[in-house]
Amino acid sequence: MNLKNKGKNVHTLQVLPRCLSLLQGATQIENPDMKSLGGQELFTGPEFVDFVCNKITTAKWNPDHLLEMATVLRDVTMGDTQSRGLLRKMLRQIGNADMEQLPAIVHQLLLFAKKGHAQLLLRGILSYFNRLDEKIRAEAAREHEAEIQPAFSLRALRQLQESVIFHFNFAIKQDHDLGAAFIKLFRALGAAAFRPFTLSLVLSVARTHRFEDKVMDALRTSLLAVLKDSAISERAEWLTSVHRLRVVDLETVFNEVIDSSTAGWEHITQSLVQFGVILMDLGSRAIGKPSLFILSWLLLVLTLAFFFFAAPPVDAAMEQATRIGERLLLRSFVVQEVGRRGILEEIFTRVVTRSPSALRFIALLGVIIRDCQHSVLSFLPKVKETLDYLALFPYATAEALLDAVRPLITLDSSFYEHLALVLRKAMFSK
Repeated sequence: MNLKNKGKNVHTLQVLPRCLSLLQGATQIENPDMKSLGGQELFTGPEFVDFVCNKITTAKWNPDHLLEMATVLRDVTMGDTQSRGLLRKMLRQIGNADMEQLPAIVHQLLLFAKKGHAQLLLRGILSYFNRLDEKIRAEAAREHEAEIQPAFSLRALRQLQESVIFHFNFAIKQDHDLGAAFIKLFRALGAAAFRPFTLSLVLSVARTHRFEDKVMDALRTSLLAVLKDSAISERAEWLTSVHRLRVVDLETVFNEVIDSSTAGWEHITQSLVQFGVILMDLGSRAIGKPSLFILSWLLLVLTLAFFFFAAPPVDAAMEQATRIGERLLLRSFVVQEVGRRGILEEIFTRVVTRSPSALRFIALLGVIIRDCQHSVLSFLPKVKETLDYLALFPYATAEALLDAVRPLITLDSSFYEHLALVLRKAMFSK
């Protein structure tokens, strides 16, 4: 069988699903071509369908026909082995397909995933687009040095990936098992999960209410694991010779995702802000009373840490994650206008509710006001509303908040007058 020629072969295959479904119930199908070859002469209906699928898998395909092939084959009822083989074939062919057809091809492949092998499909899609991302960025860097206009820009790639992400989100709303498989895969990838496309995809999945908490938990635990591994690799060089740990520049990766949000990925801004807030709250989590089992494990960990002298404390990873969250929110505020209101509301909510992380969020507010004064002016009513509670705040919180908003006094006279009034009232407060 040769599917490499353009034209009639692919159009002929459009009737294949209907024909094979009719043959599924057959008890005996003769294959006269195999008599002279000494092969199997009679098939049951399911055996014949599997035989045809194997033939298609081993045939030569024209990359231009991948979309049509994926559309036709997803409607064919076949065995587990045959569906896996065809899926592998299509994933290998995807690199040779027309880039403009990629979103539609991914859409058909996601529908094909209902036959099973979701992990195989998801790994193939992530691997391809992450490699494509690296390739385009490398080519863009070389062509920039040579002052040549790139054939396919990084911005065009981001728009292409946006369409792919849209199809993926539509697919998981129809098939929740696919979404669960993706989150499971993200956890298993470890440091390899922190790539721009993979991160944007998982952040977009967080917008689906069913998966929001699971995605945020997977992101948090994976990021902390990467930070701990990075600290171990820095302090225990001997360990890297025994077990190679992948080190990722998390801040650079998140910056790429944030910058891409202005090139068509605006839908992930809300999830980015939410994750940044979760990271900033990490250092303020209360530690409950440990059980005897936990104490035993803690003693063992401390003993090993003393023995190797290189094991970093958990608090160090928490503190580093908090700093990443702070930079994530700051850069999101600078780059993405649609996320500014949400970031300021999170800050003021923690101040008013006297959250354990209030001082950390006030410090972030101070940096935002210092670096983006004019962007904050449109949110002055919210700032004034928060200052109305000034007399109720602990002294350290009130002092930090006044210091953070001080630059706004010279920018807006009404804010100056409001603050003066608040302070006068506070003088007479208990």
